[in-house]
Amino acid sequence: FGSSCHAVLAGARRRARARKASRLMRRVRDGTNRGLQMGYRRVDLITGKLQEDEKPYVNMWPHDLVESWVEETQAQQIKAIAKCSFDLPAVSSQPIHLLKQFSPDNSYLSSQNEIDVVLVTQCSLDRLPNLRAQLTHWTGKASVAIYLKPSECRVDAQLQILSAIEEARNNIVQMCDSHVRFDVAVTLVEGCVDDEPYPINYLRNVALLEARRQHLRLNTSLDKSAVLLVDVDFRPSNHLFKALHSRYAARRILSERQVVVCPAFESLHETWANSVNELKKLVDGGQAEGFHLSHFPQGHGPTQFDLFWEKSMQCNGRDVSEFWQRAYQIKYEDSFEPYIAMASADAPLFDERFQGYGLNKVSHLATIASQKSGDFTVLPGVFLVAPAHERSESWAKRYGTRSDKTDFNRLALKGLYYNFTQNLESGGEPVISDNTRSQNALLWEQTKRMKEKPDECNPTPTQPGTGLKKAVLCY
Repeated sequence: FGSSCHAVLAGARRRARARKASRLMRRVRDGTNRGLQMGYRRVDLITGKLQEDEKPYVNMWPHDLVESWVEETQAQQIKAIAKCSFDLPAVSSQPIHLLKQFSPDNSYLSSQNEIDVVLVTQCSLDRLPNLRAQLTHWTGKASVAIYLKPSECRVDAQLQILSAIEEARNNIVQMCDSHVRFDVAVTLVEGCVDDEPYPINYLRNVALLEARRQHLRLNTSLDKSAVLLVDVDFRPSNHLFKALHSRYAARRILSERQVVVCPAFESLHETWANSVNELKKLVDGGQAEGFHLSHFPQGHGPTQFDLFWEKSMQCNGRDVSEFWQRAYQIKYEDSFEPYIAMASADAPLFDERFQGYGLNKVSHLATIASQKSGDFTVLPGVFLVAPAHERSESWAKRYGTRSDKTDFNRLALKGLYYNFTQNLESGGEPVISDNTRSQNALLWEQTKRMKEKPDECNPTPTQPGTGLKKAVLCY
């Protein structure tokens, strides 16, 4: 209890010493704070200048360090994936079935034209309503490759397809006063497994080669043959068929070998336009825009839609000669993927390694650009328009809900495209299956034989009403 030997006094002394120590520490803190405040008041953070012997602190770490590291890592991953072997579609090794050919009855009308343009497209069975609408608006010849899942019955599918084509024909007959040039060749491609990627570029090759083969059935060469390469969701405007079958089209596409861009639009609702004036109202009202301009402007931005509108509004809506007079030139840019018309013999095949959604058409246009020095011609006054529709299954597998699988699928696609561009820059050809290669070789051999001996291979145009029955083939 200390020297006083009293517990109460000892406790009072301890409390007094604690209070004294506390007052001392408070004075020390206050003095320190006043010094700091005076120091900060003497620092001018705005106009002060560093002395010559003073050096500023520099942060050597980049602000976007993480982003740069991620990008570099991804670039290395893409290059590594590009060295892998990419599979061709499993269906490319299976037989295909020709459901319907061009009728010889229409060869008489075709022989009167300077150019014969075939719409080339592909779809799955669930897109038949879109196909019917597209054929109705086109009113001419088309070559279509249709993909059937293993779970879909071929017999039932054939009935649905033929019914859709007949409906389109009836619609055209009701609309047209003159001769109907409508005709469709249909090729069926049956899948191997239900969850396989949609073989989009293989189907495009099937339809393109069949368009050439059907033309050679009824003509001695491909000299008058052209193709309009388009996806099934798009509907041609009123005067597109007439414009592409005019003598001006024959000169530009067949004589001068130009690649003609048909400007593409998308409606944000279920409505769509048939004429330039109708489309302009939708665009001005925010109900339509250039295809994918909002989220992928590289795809169709080089079409120069402002110039398209300027030229189109100067045209007489019915005079297709004005469309061609006001056609303008553009240059290819990376990722450009327009819908085009070109000479059939010049159209390269599609790289069949591209399956499902993404870069399948971009790769084909890159091939065309390399052949044509990047020159394209845009035709004003006409267009293609796709009404709003749900995303496909192929899109969902690659760009749907974020997961490790979708992340890898996107990375694999970039690796494939890098492989493709390296191959293209080195002068390589698009990668195709053995079936496609053999069919293509047969067609070119047939073309060569016809040129050498035209008298032996000359099919005579048939007057309407005297045609042969349509054949169903498998090869």
